[in-house]
Amino acid sequence: MKATYDVIGSGDGLSGLVASALLAGKGFSCLWADTSAKEEGRPVQENIPAFITRGFWEQGLKIILGSLDTSIIESLRPRRIQLMQSLLPGNRFDIHPHDQYPNLTLPKKMQKRYLSLLGKTMAQPMALARTPLSMVPRLEQWESNFISGLGRTGNMDYRSYLRYMTALTGMYVFDYGKIKEVLGSYLASTKGDYEFAADTEYLYQGRDITGVNFDGKSIKSRYYLTENSLEQNTPDGFMYYGKFELANEVIPVGMGDLLAVSPTKDMDYPIVLSINRGSGRAMVTVATKIRVDSTLTSLMEQFSWASGMILKRLRQLIPFMDDFLVNFEAVDPFDHNAIRPWFSYKENIKSPWFFSAGHYIRQIEKVYVCDRMKFSWLDVEGEILWGICVANAILNDLNRSDLIIKTMV
Repeated sequence: MKATYDVIGSGDGLSGLVASALLAGKGFSCLWADTSAKEEGRPVQENIPAFITRGFWEQGLKIILGSLDTSIIESLRPRRIQLMQSLLPGNRFDIHPHDQYPNLTLPKKMQKRYLSLLGKTMAQPMALARTPLSMVPRLEQWESNFISGLGRTGNMDYRSYLRYMTALTGMYVFDYGKIKEVLGSYLASTKGDYEFAADTEYLYQGRDITGVNFDGKSIKSRYYLTENSLEQNTPDGFMYYGKFELANEVIPVGMGDLLAVSPTKDMDYPIVLSINRGSGRAMVTVATKIRVDSTLTSLMEQFSWASGMILKRLRQLIPFMDDFLVNFEAVDPFDHNAIRPWFSYKENIKSPWFFSAGHYIRQIEKVYVCDRMKFSWLDVEGEILWGICVANAILNDLNRSDLIIKTMV
């Protein structure tokens, strides 16, 4: 590890790492300190699904990452989802365009609008935040179920609706931990470094940043990336992630690869299942949002309650599941009875109409915020998009003409 870099950042999400990798591809020396928790020496974000629409991947992200190194695309190994479903009590809906539309004209039109908006946002981050919110058409409950399940925030708006319409033309699922591993390896292969750190401390003199304390060593750079926002946002709840194995024979006939399952009456949000069928066994990942209940004595009590409710719902979907269940594991989202930043979510994210673009993306001079909640309507796609915005903001500050821009139409 060097004493100085062009860019130093830390956090447990993707935005800052994406920005660092993209800047490394432009010749910057970058250090990214991954502060995500580990269990038994392995990052807890392994096997956490990251869902990305086919349009965003094929027409945007794949091209951008491939321009850095084609091996990145080969290493990520995305899995194409064959069948998406929404499950309500007593009903299962296959999510195909022809279920709603006689042809693909409308979904393709909405996809073009969505991708064009994302392409514009890469260099103008306020474009997405300040999108004129058209009226979301009347949706069936099974559609709302799917949109709500795939969002990072509790509310649904026109942006998440556009993403849903784009999802009708296809989706991929990635391993969140694998994305970090691949981008981290690329970063280390350049003039930069990718390290794990329990914590990093940003050093200030007044409002001026002077460096970063990394494992007792002070390191300086031209620019700094941080996931610690100056705005104090108390989370409304936490993201719940779990996984388990099942024999293929016990999975109901016709069950899809990506399912948004209506919750029990005591839960607030759908449960999203991703099923990866292998030889004889299937790996099932579980994701949902859990609102913090002030009547419970601790977050761990809330976590235990949520685990019980989720298993209850899964047993309704998969008869005899307990006879074939192997190692149901849930990721601990807490640190000292507080929600880890990456696992938190907000019920509502308000667009910053009063902020300038610079204020929105830069906290103070030379310090850029890598906050996954900025575009949380779009979940992982929004997190990656924000990383591109951050990289472009730094390039723009240097009056560089080689911004990372992909007009997706």
